[in-house]
Amino acid sequence: MGRAGFVLFSSIACVLLAACVQNAEPGIEPTHNHPTFNNLTLFNETRREVNNVHLEVTQTHRFVDCNRILPLTSCSLSFPPQPVRQDAATLSWEHRGERYTHVLRADPPAPGARSPLMILVKIQNDGELSAQYVGADDRYHGY
Repeated sequence: MGRAGFVLFSSIACVLLAACVQNAEPGIEPTHNHPTFNNLTLFNETRREVNNVHLEVTQTHRFVDCNRILPLTSCSLSFPPQPVRQDAATLSWEHRGERYTHVLRADPPAPGARSPLMILVKIQNDGELSAQYVGADDRYHGY
């Protein structure tokens, strides 16, 4: 293996090893008292595309951008399990030429929800939205 092949192999190995590292906060186990989540899904419930979707967590300034979400489709981000917190977030998007911005909080997970959960944000007509934690058993139901 030449030098270029070794560098490429080393780079791929580092990426694969980094992908296996879990970032959840130490000491937080997924229990009924401390559930975790590992996915954020922004679902467009409208009959038209939504554009320039930006979600930013107020406390951490972490954000997700989706340029375009087609009707009845979603933009999704998966990550290592994180403890559920009730941090506020700001979601903004464009729909039918209008810009919308909302501060949102997802309702707490249902008691007994099985971790890891996902946060499902549904963008609706007329600038409305909903956000909720969805359990593993319900992931593909209702959207």
